[in-house]
Amino acid sequence: MGGIFTACALAALIWLALAFGMQPPRMRSAMMLHVDSAKMADAKSLETQLLAMAGVAEARIAVEENVAYLRVEKDHFDPEAAKALLQK
Repeated sequence: MGGIFTACALAALIWLALAFGMQPPRMRSAMMLHVDSAKMADAKSLETQLLAMAGVAEARIAVEENVAYLRVEKDHFDPEAAKALLQK
């Protein structure tokens, strides 16, 4: 019985040591923006351009829906610049 307690206590201490060095995940917001149908011909290029923008962590273009799905850091992201890129 004492061996089980010792093993569990040791596992908890190891977990605590590992968890102490971890950092909390960044807070990101999800956004969905309409994409002009004329811009859909080159969806991969749009994704690349969106990913190059400040504050954009992830970008996916849904061609069938004419929508861009973004995961952004709000304090670094300029939504008007993204809308201008998608609506040209």
